[in-house]
Amino acid sequence: MDDAYHMKTSRVLSNRFTICAAALLFIHCAGPSGSVRPSKDATTKSSPNAQAERLVISGAVNELLENYPAALLAYQEALLYDSTSVSLHNAIAETYLAMNRREAALQVLRRAVRLDPSNLESRRTLALLYHQLGQIDAAIATYEDILKIAPEDIDVLYNLSMIYLAQQQLLKAAQHLQEIVDLGRATSQIWQRLGSIYLSQNNYTEALTTFESYLKEFPEDEAAFMAIAAVHAARKDTTALVAWYEKTLEENEDFDDIRDELTKLYLKTGQQPKAIALFSRRLEKDSTDVSALLGLGQLYMESNDSTGAIEAFERAVRIAPNDPRGYYTLGQLSFQGARWEATLKYLQKAVELNSQVPGGWMMLGIANFQLQKLPEARKSFEKARELNPKIPNVNFYLGVVCNQLHDSENAVKYLETAIEEDPDDTGAMGTLASVYDELGRHADSDSLYERALRLDPENATLLNNFAYSLSERGIRLDDALLKVKKALEKEPRNGAFLDTIGWIYYKLNDYQSALTHLLDAVSVRDTSAEVMEHLGDVYEKLGQLDNARVYWQKALLLEGDRKSVQQKLGQSSNQ
Repeated sequence: MDDAYHMKTSRVLSNRFTICAAALLFIHCAGPSGSVRPSKDATTKSSPNAQAERLVISGAVNELLENYPAALLAYQEALLYDSTSVSLHNAIAETYLAMNRREAALQVLRRAVRLDPSNLESRRTLALLYHQLGQIDAAIATYEDILKIAPEDIDVLYNLSMIYLAQQQLLKAAQHLQEIVDLGRATSQIWQRLGSIYLSQNNYTEALTTFESYLKEFPEDEAAFMAIAAVHAARKDTTALVAWYEKTLEENEDFDDIRDELTKLYLKTGQQPKAIALFSRRLEKDSTDVSALLGLGQLYMESNDSTGAIEAFERAVRIAPNDPRGYYTLGQLSFQGARWEATLKYLQKAVELNSQVPGGWMMLGIANFQLQKLPEARKSFEKARELNPKIPNVNFYLGVVCNQLHDSENAVKYLETAIEEDPDDTGAMGTLASVYDELGRHADSDSLYERALRLDPENATLLNNFAYSLSERGIRLDDALLKVKKALEKEPRNGAFLDTIGWIYYKLNDYQSALTHLLDAVSVRDTSAEVMEHLGDVYEKLGQLDNARVYWQKALLLEGDRKSVQQKLGQSSNQ
C-alpha cells in the first residue's frame, strides 16, 4: 500500500474491459440496483437493452481512449434506459473524476449510494472524494459505513488510520492499523506506522513489541532492524543500541544503513578504531568494494589521518577510475593541505567525470587562483556560479580575479553583487574600494572604506589600504598616518604596511622617517617593485642619487615595464 490515499480518477482499464464483456449481465440483472429488465425480444435491433449495451460499450471504449466527454455522453444516454443502475452511476462518477469535475462526481455518487446502500464501490469512491475535497468528517463517516458492511476491508482500514494520523488522533489511527495486523494483512509499512505511533507516545514497550513482530514477519527487511534500534535510541540507551547494531551486523553483513549508524555511534563515543575496523572487515570480504573504500577514507579524514585517507581514496580511484567521488575527495584533501598542483590534478579529473558539483569548481578556481592561473580560475568560478549563483564567495573571487585581469567592469559587477548578498562582507568592500580607487571613483572608494571600517574598525588590511589610497592622492595625510600606525600595531613586520607609512612620511616631506620605514619594508618585502621605487624616490630627495638609481634599477628588474621607473632612470642619467 502506498502512503497516498487510494483516490481513483478513472476506472482501471481491466474494469472497463470487464464492463464491455459483461454489459449484458449488468443490464439484464434485476435486483436492488434497479437494472433494466430485458424486453420480450432482447435481440431486436430496437430493443432498449441492446441499445443500452451498445452505449455502455461505446462509453467504455471512449474512456479507454481518454475521450471522456464522449464516454460521459454515452453513459448518460444509457442511463435513460435505466435511471436506477448503480453501475452506470459509478461509471459516470468516475468519468467526471477523470475530467476533474469533482462536484458533479460527488452528486452522482451520493445518488448511487441512495439507490443501493450496500454497493461498496460507490461508497469507497465517495469516501475518497470527500477526503480529496477536504470534507474529512464526511469521509470518516462513509468509511465507517463501509466497515459495517465489510469490516475486513484493508484499504478502508488503512485510509481511516491515515486520516486519524493526520488529525493527530493517534489512538484511533493505531486501532485501525492494529485491526489490519490482526487480520494478518500488515505490510512492512503498516508495521512501521503502528510502531512509530507507539514510539511517538513514548510507549516503548508497545513500540518494541510491534517492531519485533514486524521483524518476525519480515526478517530480511533492514528497516525492521532500524525500527528496533529507534526504540533504543528514543530511550537514550546507547549501550543497548550499540549492542543491537553489532549483533545485527554480525548476522547481516550487507546492511549498509546499520553499518553507517554503528559507525556514527562509534565516532560519537570516540571509538574511531572500531569504526575503521567495520569497513576494514568489509574490505577483507571484497577488496574491490569502492563504497567501502570511500567510507573508510572518510573515517580516516574524520580521525585526522590524512595518510590513511589518501591511501583509501587512491585505491578507490584505481579500482573505479570513472567514479568521480574518489577524485573529488582527494582534491578536497589536497585543497585543505594547500597542495595546489595536486588539487588541480584531482579536481580536473573529477569535474571531467561529473561537471555538476559547484563546490568542485569552486575549489578548482581557488587552486588556479593560488597558482596565478587567472584565466583558468575565472572559468572555474564562472562555472561554479552558473551551477549555484548563491555559492558562498563566488562573486567575491570572480571580482578579485577580474580585477587582476584588468577587467574592471566585471570586477565591479561581481564585487557589488557579493556585497548585496552579504552587506557585512568587509573583504569584498575593501577589494571593491580598491577597484573604485583605481578607476578614479575616489568618493565611492572612501565611502566604502569608511563603511567597512565601521563594521570592522580593527581590520589592519582595511586601515592600511585606505591609508595608502589617501597618501597616493596626497590628502588627509595625518588621518592616513594614524590609520597605518594602527595597522602596524596589529602587524608590525608587514612589508606592505611599512611601505605605506614610509610613503606617507615621504608625502609629509619627512624623508628621514620615510627612509627608516622603507628600509624596514625592503628587509621583509624585497620582491616588490613598488617598495624599491619608493626607496629610490626617498634617496633622490635626500640627494643620494647613486642609491636612488640602485633601487630604481632593482625595481625595473622586478617589473621590467614599470614606466615610472624607466622615466626616472632616464632623467637621472641626464643629470
